[in-house]
Amino acid sequence: MEFKEIKNLSKKRKLSFCFLFLFGIKQLKDTVIGIELGKNIVPGKDF
Repeated sequence: MEFKEIKNLSKKRKLSFCFLFLFGIKQLKDTVIGIELGKNIVPGKDF
């Protein structure tokens, strides 16, 4: 494998990692918001 190929691969991997990281943060926020809403809708419900 050429060095250039390895470099391109790591760049792609970094991009996908950043995308997954940002997506994960969004999912986490949505989940937290959902739980907060759920608590308001169903009082005393333990998540």
